[in-house]
Order: sequence, then C-alpha cells, then structure tokens
Amino acid sequence: MAPLDINLKYINQTDSLGKKDGYWCEVSDDIVSLCFYAGGVKNGLAQVYGKLGQDKYYLLASGYYCNNRQAYQWLFFHNNGMVSTSQTKISKNSTFLKEAQNAGFYNPNATWQCYIKNYDTNGKITSEGWCIFQDDVEADAQEVGLWKYYTPHGIKTVNKSLEY
Repeated sequence: MAPLDINLKYINQTDSLGKKDGYWCEVSDDIVSLCFYAGGVKNGLAQVYGKLGQDKYYLLASGYYCNNRQAYQWLFFHNNGMVSTSQTKISKNSTFLKEAQNAGFYNPNATWQCYIKNYDTNGKITSEGWCIFQDDVEADAQEVGLWKYYTPHGIKTVNKSLEY
C-alpha cells in the first residue's frame, strides 16, 4: 500500500480576499474537521473525527456541504465504527411548515427538513422519521410526521405532528 501523500502547502489556504479556499483541516479540543471551502464557504465533502484516546481518532461524521449548509446525506458514527445516525433527503422544508410555525421557529419558511434513521451500537435501527430544523439539525431538530420506533416487542408508530 502506498503511503498517503499530502502536500501540506496546499492545505488551509486563503483566496486573494483572505477567505478560506480549498481543503481545510481544523483542530479543536477533541475534534478534527476536514472540509472543502470556496470563497470562505463550506462547499463539498466534510469529515469530522472525534478523539478516542491519546492520539487516536475515529470518524464521527461524514457528509457534504453546499453553501455552508449540510446537504444530500450525512452519516454519523459510534466510536466502534458503526453508523449511529443517517440524515438523508436534506432539503428546504416544504412539507412541515405548519409544524415549524407551531414549534416556535422564528421563520418557518426558512426551515429545513431531513429524514433521519438512528441505530444502536450493533447497527440495529432504533427509530426513523422526519425532522425539521432552522440552522443546525444536531442543535435544533424537531421530530415531525410519522416516526417509527423499533423495540423488542415490534414497531411503534407515533405521529409527532400531533404534538404541535
């Protein structure tokens, strides 16, 4: 296997206006983020690694940005490598506007929607359904529509929109 050959002089560059451009690697306390930027805006593949121990990291999340917004599909992982959450069909909210208003979003027409599946550490699905969010699905998501919860006793379906 050939070693990974990355020319570090091409990472963390800025354009003529001083905005992030190209491939960026950013490190915080326990997180390492790798993402493509164009004109200071996240656009393209992103990977986020979480610290697992002394100099050990695991893939925490992987997905795409389009104009600084999560787009297409995102996968989040348990530290054992199994998928913990998948977010698909990320798009402008066109289905759950009434729920967004009733949930108290400051601008319901600016909300987004995505379909989420959650998994346990063994890869078994635990729940799935639609969420709406304003800016960040991890920070302010609200479950809406029909949700399925998988239990040892079968599937329980709940209409989350009735809560609003």
